[in-house]
Amino acid sequence: MEQIRAVITAAQSLYIQALANDPDDAHARVELAALYRDMGQPQVGRGVLAADGDLVLTRRCAALIYSALGRQEEALASYEELARLQTAYASIQISLGIVHSQRGDCIQETERARCGTGGG
Repeated sequence: MEQIRAVITAAQSLYIQALANDPDDAHARVELAALYRDMGQPQVGRGVLAADGDLVLTRRCAALIYSALGRQEEALASYEELARLQTAYASIQISLGIVHSQRGDCIQETERARCGTGGG
């Protein structure tokens, strides 16, 4: 357990240093925020993201990273926030649809509609 804490602390220090050197490093910002979330400090992680002058870019990078890692819940949350921030971009809606499809949500909705159990 002590080794894990040491690795987490080292990663945290590296991300903080990367942001000190380049405040526009969206990858370091997203990873530091995810690290804080994983450490049980999601509010600190949100603060790291909020400190970015280009929240849309950070959210887009986060969504892409989470999708690539197969972390569909986080990808979905990032794309949903992007959709709220940037309502006019079709590419965000398409990305949201792709994540829903990867999660199987589309199939579940189709089954509910077919079985007459849909909420609408």
